[in-house]
Amino acid sequence: AFGVMCSELLTWSRAYHDVNVPSVFALRDKVVNQRLRPTIPSHIRDASPTTRLVANLCERCWSAEPDERPTFADVTVELEDII
Repeated sequence: AFGVMCSELLTWSRAYHDVNVPSVFALRDKVVNQRLRPTIPSHIRDASPTTRLVANLCERCWSAEPDERPTFADVTVELEDII
């Protein structure tokens, strides 16, 4: 959830706004079963070293593999370093 919210702040757009699904349940299925993730456009990712670091953090937070996701303590430390 944090990675998705963070990507929304980074991109100034709602996650999955471009996904055409008939219901929130169909979207949930795409996220959970098909591993759909938000998109961070390259022009935002590459806008600065800071946006690149934040984009990478977002993507690690929504990793399909739970062991690859940072803890919130790790997220806090990383955000403090970025800011």
